[in-house]
Amino acid sequence: MEEFGIRYAVLINPRYYGWDNSYIADCRARYPDRFVAHGLINPLDPKNAEQLEYWIRERGLSGMRLSPIYHPQQTWLNSPENYPLWKKAATLGAVFNFYIAPHQMPQLEDMAKRFPRVKIVIDHMGKPDVSEPRPYPIFSKLLPLAKCSNVWVSASEPYEDSKTKEYPYRDTFPFLKMIYEHFGPEKMIWGTGYPRPRWELPMDLELQLVAYQ
Repeated sequence: MEEFGIRYAVLINPRYYGWDNSYIADCRARYPDRFVAHGLINPLDPKNAEQLEYWIRERGLSGMRLSPIYHPQQTWLNSPENYPLWKKAATLGAVFNFYIAPHQMPQLEDMAKRFPRVKIVIDHMGKPDVSEPRPYPIFSKLLPLAKCSNVWVSASEPYEDSKTKEYPYRDTFPFLKMIYEHFGPEKMIWGTGYPRPRWELPMDLELQLVAYQ
């Protein structure tokens, strides 16, 4: 961050620790002027609203990441059992970010409209299949959420979706263009995976990619 002039970062807890967000909460507490943090929460825990309150109020997290993409056949995303979780998020001002597949977008749209005070970020452009032919009927399930004032889209890690794997990943550009045209630049968020050494791009190319897009 110092090297590239990045003032703030959002930390997302990885899955390695299960539902224990202690490590990322400690990182945020050490550098409160540099980091905000999102943890993980079990969508099937009947006490997840209480867990959310603990991590937000007691440990300083700003929100939670939910990953329905790993559960493609389940419907917990908009299940009434999770209404208390969303009500608590609205009360706390918590942000929910979603790693989600395109076919699950209608469930998220339901919750976005039902709980308009909960801020929602859709990660990784909604995971488009860049081989999908025009007019992109599956990916287009994301686009109605542009009408929800509480939904943003993170245009992050296009190299994960690209089939060519060639920088600057032009085969993802049509999907970025659709997001831009529907959501507008104010509701698009830049994001990156850990830049070095694990991921495909060092930070200088990650930042340059924004200019290409």
